[in-house]
Amino acid sequence: NSNTTGESTTNQSGSPLTNTITNNTTVQQVLVYTVTPTSNPEGCAGSPQTVSVTVDPLPVLSSTLTPAAICSATTFTYSATSATPGATFAWSRSSQGGIAEVGTSGVGNVSEVLTNTTSSAVNVTYFYITTASGCSGASQNVVVSVNPTPHLSSTLTPSPICSATNFAYTPTSTVGGSSFSWSRASQADIVESGTSGNGNVSETLTNTAATDVTVSYEYTITANGCSGMDIIYADVRPNPQGDFIGNTRCGPDITSFGKLTWISTAGTGNFDLEYLPDSKTNVVNGVSYTITAGTPTVDSTYTLTKVTDSYGCIRTSGFTTGTATITVTGGAPIVPTPGTPAFATTCSGVTASFHSQATNVN
Repeated sequence: NSNTTGESTTNQSGSPLTNTITNNTTVQQVLVYTVTPTSNPEGCAGSPQTVSVTVDPLPVLSSTLTPAAICSATTFTYSATSATPGATFAWSRSSQGGIAEVGTSGVGNVSEVLTNTTSSAVNVTYFYITTASGCSGASQNVVVSVNPTPHLSSTLTPSPICSATNFAYTPTSTVGGSSFSWSRASQADIVESGTSGNGNVSETLTNTAATDVTVSYEYTITANGCSGMDIIYADVRPNPQGDFIGNTRCGPDITSFGKLTWISTAGTGNFDLEYLPDSKTNVVNGVSYTITAGTPTVDSTYTLTKVTDSYGCIRTSGFTTGTATITVTGGAPIVPTPGTPAFATTCSGVTASFHSQATNVN
């Protein structure tokens, strides 16, 4: 039989006849031996007889041994087939590093979730035994590659920014060759409308609230046909805001000084103030301080040009109250001279001292 090997093809004598026969096909093969019995020691030959031997094949898989790769945390499905009719299948999978699911086994097809816990592809091997007509083929390895789910390796909590400045973010991934897309929804207290893009983020964010606003960017990371999702959170700090006010001082009172106060409604203190014609650093919210440009003797106005908070956030315009006035009341200080003035004015609550000199007193 041209489909088999190992059988005797020349005359043989003796008994038993031993051949190791290999069926090189996937179906049964029949070998026919012609046997002529001969008496011993007479040497008389009997009538030739035929002996038919059926040789079943050793079944193997006809389905691919290298199925398509899958993404982590998805179902791997494998349908086993064989060219040998009536074949059945048994399989097993060992536990291995990088795959969350423990080893298992079964019969027929495979259908199970495989989860890759690493940042690289992991090859998973299934050991298949195919059986038909009581004959089992050698174990075959079915190997599937499980690609990882890509995630961001760059920080999910970038450094806060000040309102009305540029937020820039450069994504990197745990999986090489990843591509990135992102989206940001519109939200309260952020002026800019929602938007989306690919790769890096670079956009201005303006906070209209008095406190920090957290802006969320949803990133989709794709590599080897597999996608993962991460969210980054960017804090947008408010720029300082508030009221700049001056006091009222009594002009004749040399112990009454001109003072300014910054009352903050947004931003984090302490604050540095710049105003015409002076400046002041390390100003405490709501605490008055004496001006250093000299005590005013007339009503004086001071206009804010810049306020910087402790985080370096800056406002240069649009203050709730950006102009402070120190108001001066009362007349000039009393400086009595003997005989003059005949009268003078001062402020309520201020002690006035007079010196009188009498002459021609007997």
